[in-house]
Amino acid sequence: MITNTTLNSIAEYRQSAKRLLPRQVFDYIEGGAGEEDCVARNRNAFANFQLTPRVLRNTLNCNTETSILGTSFSAPLIIGPTGLNGVIRPDGDVLLAKAASRAGVPFVLSTPASSSIEDLAKKADGSLWFQLYPLATDLTRHLVNRARVNNYSALIITVDCAIGGKRDRDIRNKFVIPPERSLCTFRNFIRYPAWTYRQVMAPPITFANLTDEGIRYGQADASLADRRMDRNFTRESLRMLRDSWPHKLIIKGVLHSDDAHECAALGADAVVLSNHGGRQLDSAPVPLEVLRYLPQYFPIPRFIDGGFTRGDDVLKALALGASAVVLGRAPLYGLAVDGIHGAYEVINTIKSEMLRSLILLGCSRCSDLNRTFIRDRYLEQTIT
Repeated sequence: MITNTTLNSIAEYRQSAKRLLPRQVFDYIEGGAGEEDCVARNRNAFANFQLTPRVLRNTLNCNTETSILGTSFSAPLIIGPTGLNGVIRPDGDVLLAKAASRAGVPFVLSTPASSSIEDLAKKADGSLWFQLYPLATDLTRHLVNRARVNNYSALIITVDCAIGGKRDRDIRNKFVIPPERSLCTFRNFIRYPAWTYRQVMAPPITFANLTDEGIRYGQADASLADRRMDRNFTRESLRMLRDSWPHKLIIKGVLHSDDAHECAALGADAVVLSNHGGRQLDSAPVPLEVLRYLPQYFPIPRFIDGGFTRGDDVLKALALGASAVVLGRAPLYGLAVDGIHGAYEVINTIKSEMLRSLILLGCSRCSDLNRTFIRDRYLEQTIT
């Protein structure tokens, strides 16, 4: 499974994506809120933990296969929800979903996707999940029903977007959502002919999930563009959604242990420890550090995101008690570089690094990991 590609790391894919994408587009992917301290802390947190190898262990049959919410996958990885992937490459959501299926991991379609729930279900196979931003009650119910009818096997509700974070890069670049097309815009993109040609030849980018039988939900469009969700989405709202959704339900955007326990009590099947990739509250804590202080044993699985670019990053989270890692920006770099193949290679690169490190740690599978394999860099002690 160890890959043989011209790009050897996610960092190299990131640099290639930066060269291939217009600055406005790359900054939309890369940027965070405020001073982007949270983005930096997400990445820097991994250096605070070390992995301690164990020796004299049989690893002949080592693999990364795992079960996520009762379904078998090739690795504890989830391709997370990212909006408007069509601005990176036309049909970006479909390409990512196909890459995820090929890699044997689930794909999550976002509410502000550039492909609709129905279109993705027709064009992609594999395990498809849907991410919901709570909007107006009727529209929320309508989106959930569409996901159910089209056989999406899990629903992720994002709860950390009552209002959008202040993203200075997008403001500085005058990046609007959905992106505008104009001759003036494309003059600025003359340095990126391949990207420009693909965009000119493709249909305009829209919030595809907000078009239904020719009807455009204009108010919801505006809410998504400004990242303004239902600020009255409460425990009772979640309870009603739980009652109406027959499959797995996951809550994303949890950073407090009390909230995690409350989500479990309300019937969630898992939570995602997430600060939205540092794109909402710049002073928010880092999910990896939140995970470090949660009990090892918890009533429901804990997924996690936030700056994961290496196999060792994933293994550290698993050892600290996570059940799976949600990848955000990393697959987008691969998508920008080489479409389906690039996204697949990014996923496979992380899986290959995980496999190599598992062998070096003396583990045969991801489930062998626990906190005895983790040492805190500053306390210089094994976490218990």
